[in-house]
Amino acid sequence: MLDSVDSTVAHSLSLISTRSGLFVPSVARIADTDLSALLILGSLQIDPAFRGNGLGLEAIEIACKRFSLGCSIAVLTAFPTQWEGRVDNGPAQFKHDRAKLMAYYRRAGFERILDNGLMIRRLDY
Repeated sequence: MLDSVDSTVAHSLSLISTRSGLFVPSVARIADTDLSALLILGSLQIDPAFRGNGLGLEAIEIACKRFSLGCSIAVLTAFPTQWEGRVDNGPAQFKHDRAKLMAYYRRAGFERILDNGLMIRRLDY
């Protein structure tokens, strides 16, 4: 984890059983293990001038390869950064933008695990 001051950390804890300290069953099935080693990807932002060229997907792949040592899954939260602090201003549009971002992250191998936008990907490096 590179940045421990991130709400993603709190969301990610829901993937681990407080009783056993292992992945919850739904995560263990995807990770193919119950060992709770997570790579948490906190925030990804690509300058608007460079969007649409696959740089975000490439950055995710590089981060997963570079920082996955000892981790069985990568986790991120699909949260469109333009909505920081203002989700209540347009919940329908936020929901639309989140769905679009989740579809983008699916292209990087992530799948939705919780309704709060949390997504995980098995790491096989």
